[in-house]
Amino acid sequence: MDEKLLIELLEGLTSPQNNDGRLQNELLERCFKASGLKLKEFLDELSQLLYESPHIYLSALQIFTSVLRDGSLRVIRRRNLQNTVLLDLFSKLITIVFIKNLHHSDILSFRVILLDCIELLWRCFDDKPASSSVSNKNNNQIKTTTKLLFSAILNEKGVLEVLISDSTGRYYLKRILFDFNMINEIEQNELLNMVDTVASLLKKCSNHKDVSSRLSEGFSIYKACASLLESLKNHQSTINFKRNSLPPDLFEMVKLSDEKIGNRKRSVSNSNDLKFLSTDEQQHFILLGMETPRKLSDLPKFSRDLEKRKIDSFKDWIGFWPCESCYKLALMNFSPERYYFHLMEEEKISDVESEFKPCFRLPFEFNDSDKLGPWDILLSEDSVKDMQKLESPLITKAVMKVLGRISSGEWDKNDKNERLNKKPHHDMPVYEAKLPDNDLKILWQVDYGFSIRSYSLTQLVKIWSVTKIQSQIDKILNNLKSLHKVYAPENNYRYIVQKPCNGIILPKCFDGDEGTKSTNDVLHGTEMDNENLLEVHKMLVTNKFIPLSQNLIKSLILGGSGFTFNVSKIEYEIINNPTSAIIIGRSGTGKTTCIVFRLVASYLNNQLYKTPSSRKINGNFYKRQLFITVSPNLCRRVKDYFDRLRESAEFAEKKMSMAEFNKYLRKREEEGEGNEETDDNNSYFEEGDEEEEVRSFRELTDEDFPLFITYKQFSKMLQITYGIDIQKQQKTIVHEIDDDEEEFHPNNKPENSWYHFVDSYDLFYEKYWRHFSDYYTKKFDPELVYSEFFVIKGTDPDVNYLSREDYRTISIKKFPVFRYNRDEIYDLFERYEKMKARERDYDSVDLTLAILRAAKMKALGGPHIHEVYVDECQDNQIVDLALILKLFDRVDNVFMAGDIAQCIARGSSFRFQNLSTLIYKWEHDRPQNNNSRRNTVVPKQFELNVNYRSHNGILRLASSVISLIHKFFPDSIDHLSREQSEVGGPRPIVFKGFQAETFLFDVFSVDERMPNCSEFGAEQVIIVRNEEAKKSVGNVGIVMTVFEAKGMEFNDVLLYNFFTHSPAGSKWRVILNALDDHTKGIQTFLHERHYILSSELKHLYVAVTRARQHLWIFDEDPELSEPIRIFWDHDGLIKVIQSLEELNTLPTLVKKSSSHEWNRKGKLFFERRQYELAKLCFSKSGNEVGFKLAHAYNLQKIARTSFVSNSYDPNVKSNFISAAQAFETCSRPVQAASCYKDIGMFKEAGDVYERWDMFEDAAHCYLKAKVFDKAEVVNLMQRHRERIDEKIFRRITRFVNVYYRRENNKEMSKKALSVLSTHEEQIELLRDHAPDELLEVCEERGEFQDAAKELHLRGKLKEAADMFIRSNDEKDIIEGLQCLLDLCKVNILHIITDTMDQSILEELKSLHLKANEIVTVKLSKSLKRSDKLKILIGELQLYSAYLNDDLDRVHKCIQFFNENEKFDIEFHGINIWLKMIPQSYYEAEYWRERLNHLIRLWELTIPYICVVTRPRNARNIKETYERFENIFFVSDVKTRFNKRKLLAEHPLRQCKSGVEKAEEKKKIFFLQIERN
Repeated sequence: MDEKLLIELLEGLTSPQNNDGRLQNELLERCFKASGLKLKEFLDELSQLLYESPHIYLSALQIFTSVLRDGSLRVIRRRNLQNTVLLDLFSKLITIVFIKNLHHSDILSFRVILLDCIELLWRCFDDKPASSSVSNKNNNQIKTTTKLLFSAILNEKGVLEVLISDSTGRYYLKRILFDFNMINEIEQNELLNMVDTVASLLKKCSNHKDVSSRLSEGFSIYKACASLLESLKNHQSTINFKRNSLPPDLFEMVKLSDEKIGNRKRSVSNSNDLKFLSTDEQQHFILLGMETPRKLSDLPKFSRDLEKRKIDSFKDWIGFWPCESCYKLALMNFSPERYYFHLMEEEKISDVESEFKPCFRLPFEFNDSDKLGPWDILLSEDSVKDMQKLESPLITKAVMKVLGRISSGEWDKNDKNERLNKKPHHDMPVYEAKLPDNDLKILWQVDYGFSIRSYSLTQLVKIWSVTKIQSQIDKILNNLKSLHKVYAPENNYRYIVQKPCNGIILPKCFDGDEGTKSTNDVLHGTEMDNENLLEVHKMLVTNKFIPLSQNLIKSLILGGSGFTFNVSKIEYEIINNPTSAIIIGRSGTGKTTCIVFRLVASYLNNQLYKTPSSRKINGNFYKRQLFITVSPNLCRRVKDYFDRLRESAEFAEKKMSMAEFNKYLRKREEEGEGNEETDDNNSYFEEGDEEEEVRSFRELTDEDFPLFITYKQFSKMLQITYGIDIQKQQKTIVHEIDDDEEEFHPNNKPENSWYHFVDSYDLFYEKYWRHFSDYYTKKFDPELVYSEFFVIKGTDPDVNYLSREDYRTISIKKFPVFRYNRDEIYDLFERYEKMKARERDYDSVDLTLAILRAAKMKALGGPHIHEVYVDECQDNQIVDLALILKLFDRVDNVFMAGDIAQCIARGSSFRFQNLSTLIYKWEHDRPQNNNSRRNTVVPKQFELNVNYRSHNGILRLASSVISLIHKFFPDSIDHLSREQSEVGGPRPIVFKGFQAETFLFDVFSVDERMPNCSEFGAEQVIIVRNEEAKKSVGNVGIVMTVFEAKGMEFNDVLLYNFFTHSPAGSKWRVILNALDDHTKGIQTFLHERHYILSSELKHLYVAVTRARQHLWIFDEDPELSEPIRIFWDHDGLIKVIQSLEELNTLPTLVKKSSSHEWNRKGKLFFERRQYELAKLCFSKSGNEVGFKLAHAYNLQKIARTSFVSNSYDPNVKSNFISAAQAFETCSRPVQAASCYKDIGMFKEAGDVYERWDMFEDAAHCYLKAKVFDKAEVVNLMQRHRERIDEKIFRRITRFVNVYYRRENNKEMSKKALSVLSTHEEQIELLRDHAPDELLEVCEERGEFQDAAKELHLRGKLKEAADMFIRSNDEKDIIEGLQCLLDLCKVNILHIITDTMDQSILEELKSLHLKANEIVTVKLSKSLKRSDKLKILIGELQLYSAYLNDDLDRVHKCIQFFNENEKFDIEFHGINIWLKMIPQSYYEAEYWRERLNHLIRLWELTIPYICVVTRPRNARNIKETYERFENIFFVSDVKTRFNKRKLLAEHPLRQCKSGVEKAEEKKKIFFLQIERN
């Protein structure tokens, strides 16, 4: 039988032609006829098919099992088959097919089929098997199969929870355990694991918290059993550990006495009192109704009883399933990546809002201590500025008093409150309050909005101005008229105030959400022009309203400049969310504001508002917060904003007397006068500034927090912390390159990270893409390929990169771009990785993965982090965020904010769905703080859809782009509700029918060729699709690509030739399929053909959302831009201008900017490293310093690009030199030298450093350049030694001296030596590098002592003695005598080794004669002989006695040395005495004396023999070795601790091997001593 035929028959069951049952019968027949092997092959094949395509084969399987259920018995009877055949089929179906596919348990049909199979299996069970061996065997097979299935369910993650919480699964689990009585057959441990698993599910489920007393009681019994079993387990471990001591019984409850050791019986005390029994344990026994075990032998039975009770509790719970809430939790645990995001969306929709409890207090929100009335008072930004300008604190307090009365609602009592708009049709009251005794007027209005104080939608008061200037008031009133016109009429009732009650007007409260105050009906109506709408937008949307509070007033008076403003309800919930959260919102919706406000609120809640007493109680109260983002500019802005908010909040908390306050005000006024009118043009955030202070994470202290850091800085910090050399790691993974690999051998590679860190698309393109074969470069778009590489290696943190097979099978909907080219893309990816590894290059994911590997092996250490915030997280790879979560798995919470629609970063594969899954898993798996046990906290996801940057005119257009992405690429972007603004604005304008050559002049009156033409302002930008398109625009203003403009905002945006230069080309026509009335003749959308639109639509979205006020669109190719124009015009989203006449209806489009505005924009571009644009802005602002600096950095950028592109290009060197010269002109020596170093010009780099008095760096460069042929280097070292690091100084000095001596340049050698100022330094250098010259120099200088010491070190003792004697110093002469006597000692050693001959004897006589001459001539005049000299003279007398054969004199010398404890010379004296043969050789006295000397010799030598032979029992090892070395004249080597040396004349050199063995033993025992 062919298993393929069976598969075909099975597949045919679902065919519409199968309506007569023929296929079912044939399939059954073949299954029953098949041999066991063939049947297994069929089921194996079926199992694999079900694994790969469950939905296709589950329907066929369902029919098959129903056929088995209905027709199997009929077939068996007809064919006279045994019941065993049927049983064998069912058993194999379960074990081969279903057990291997339990990961499909989340599919209902799978659970239903499995239930059918279990029922079919148990149909074969014989309830009365009698004595039939076949029946018993069948029954055992049924039970074995069931137990295998149950074990598999327990072992497959999440399956048990899914089954028990669903009706079908619960049914067959109940059947297995109770109906089939398998609960008595299954292993006890498996049942206990089952109970623990379902208990955990119950505990997490919110629906089961208060459902019934029966569940509560059953759960209490379970917890009691679990707790007691855990205690029993712990004590059993103690029993096993302490073998020789009698352990206590369970929980140390029963007092055991009369302990016996070994096999003796252990008797128990008669006392029944419980000892050490906790209150909880007592309650457990009472609850369970069980007696406490009295004897150790009772424990096993007691344990079994507890386990049984624990399992029995499951019977009480099973009735509480199925449960929808449990089922959702089970699915999220079963497959987070599949269910988490979807179920959380459902949860969000169905969730009923519970009572909100704020965790933090914003520093400038209303406070009870403010004692304000029922009305919230909100101050506009203009009114806050007005109050900052008030003349004195007394006036500020007067204003505060008036505002307090307004807050009280007692408006009628105060005749100073005058309503200004009294006409009936004005429903929104506007009032003017006048200060008594002052001309100040407060302009205020009744409005409505979200109140933090009452946490509700309520009426409130907005303060528009506090001023004396009537023109300012008139302007605001005029704007308010326009503002009120755009308010939606349906909201008018919310502005009507109530009638006074007891003279007090109370604010109304409203149900429902805030909504928007405007209506779209007047977005482009005739009631007002578009410019008025923009002014309204500024007042209502971009304006920030700050709640009135005592903190605000105090901070204003003291100079505070940053204040938290009133936020929306959802923003306030984000700020006060206590758990981890994901914040998703389009650009301009306030994501960063929420993060900063939460940062500052949480920080102040711990640092500022802690009382001193609480600080003492809780010493580790300091909350450490970490803010991470990719953008350096965003990082700096957030830090500056946080610092301003913190400073202002700290002002509000200052306690000072009136005198201190006045002193502070005077000081601030003086500082303000000094700083007034200053424009800090010379302060720039330059490249490398953010990396200057990067150090190990473990070195951070509390003062470093909150820490604001870019992800690049963070990675660098982690590299330092873990000691990761990423380039070295890359070298270890170099693959063997194929012979046909493209040539790729750049020369002169710089050491700098900019060359090896492939962190940008531009570097990838120049360094790699251009080296790929033409086949690939012509076929694929490099930007899309680069992004796809990071799909392969950036989406799964568990692997370095996806395997080819895994890449082939990833979701086509999520990653549709290269659906039909994945093998080719993977080939390119492998080639890229090989090339990168060979060059020791690395990209951001390589770095992240290297750190992640280190983090898995070793904890980060350092300060404990409490909160982590990641902003614009879509700019990161998923592996980056996985690393952050891995490192900080013990934080209180993590906040991540971003916008998937902005994810156009080249090399990005980010998806919020993946992030949600990642954080859920992190919360589920991470350890709990303080060892506490808690349920997995599901991170909350927030959506922000109110845009505070753009108006509805632009937002509606942007939303239409998002709708196109949703329609054609539904899984490539997260689904969010449509963003909106409070008010409308001018519709985007599409210019049609204009010629590209004259368009800018015709429409904007801009032409670079005409000097007096208009020019675009600093807040206007022309956005094009790519770099090539920029060239066609010319130098008419700020021109940027979409990618360059990401993250920036402009008032006006001209989208120029976007569709003309789009790589999608004519594929844009397919979007007309989104319009029902325009589909005729339009191609059908196909992923494989139109995938490029996925990225192009995101680019389009980013481009149009850069505009705050106006958006203009022009394309010279009408055919390519027509589809999108039709799409937009269909819904009235755009205004089309087709003629010059229509232009006249528009206001002036070009807005001129001041020099200050140009300078500010130039600095912004400079910080973003967009130097060409920075140059443009600085030139228009007149900032020459900024222009030169931007020019220098731009030249460096050009140089680096040219080097990467082609390092052989002769222009590369000149490019770097030009950049270096430009930097030096800008007083940037470090950057100038860096340019030289990049191309190996270290001498020139050193010259730069020297010119700028950076002598240490100059010396270092000269060292690398090996430029020693000029005296300047020596002069530099001489003149500036004190400003050069000592190590660098020594290295260069040595190199210089070695160089000149090799060149045999004696003059420069002397000069180089003179660089060393001290005599000791010179001697040390010459000793190491010019030993012969050292002696010459010493003799020339008359420094005989130094020469003698050097000769002594070399073992030339005779020459050393001569040199010592040449000195007239008595101490040196004594040293010379010592050298001669040491040589005598060496010669005497020949006596011991029996190698004394006539030549040696003559040498001894000569040395003795010379030594005796020194004593009699040179030292005869010494008035007082030192102890050392006395010993030396004694030693000389010993050798004289030996040479004169004077035995008695030798004996006296021996006694002298013994008395003076000179044991080494005594040893030699004894040996000399023993070798001498006297006339009294045969006399007894001689032999007695000889015996005494031998005994003494033994006393001197036995310690050393003991050390060598029995070192472990020896004492004073070190002293013994030293004595031995003195006896045998073994010298130490000063530079090497364990090395010894012998003179060339030493007789022991003949016994060198023996000495080496002794030295080796000595080394071993010295090491032992050190360890001990």
